[in-house]
Amino acid sequence: MLRAILSAVVLLCASAPVWGACPTAQPAMIEARYTDWVARYDAHDLDGTMAIFDPAVVFQFQGSLDQDWAALKAGYVADFAQKSANRWVPRITHIEVSGDLAAMTSEWKYVATGPDGRDVVKITNTGVDILTRNAACEWHIVRSLNYTVK
Repeated sequence: MLRAILSAVVLLCASAPVWGACPTAQPAMIEARYTDWVARYDAHDLDGTMAIFDPAVVFQFQGSLDQDWAALKAGYVADFAQKSANRWVPRITHIEVSGDLAAMTSEWKYVATGPDGRDVVKITNTGVDILTRNAACEWHIVRSLNYTVK
């Protein structure tokens, strides 16, 4: 009898919703993560800029060696030390989400202010990012593939 009661309790608990479970993944969650990244980058907030990247990230850029989290951080340290007002302007072209996995395609323009005060596009890249969601329901880039638009 005790075994039957314990089995019933286990089954009941297994079918109950988990407290603190992540909300259903939506493309807007991914878009919001990138909007936050742009604001952090523009503010030269190193920790905030790095927060989108998973510690095991692999960042690939056409013609360059793959970068890990430490190499990305070093690059942002160097960028921010220049005190440049240049900024990245994204155009998200597609987001697909499934559970705790997401893929995003996008175009990014690196924009400077010209001598006449108008925006000057320095670089245009296209890319694909793969993100995963952790137990804290935060999305992080685990793989990023980027190519310069010719």
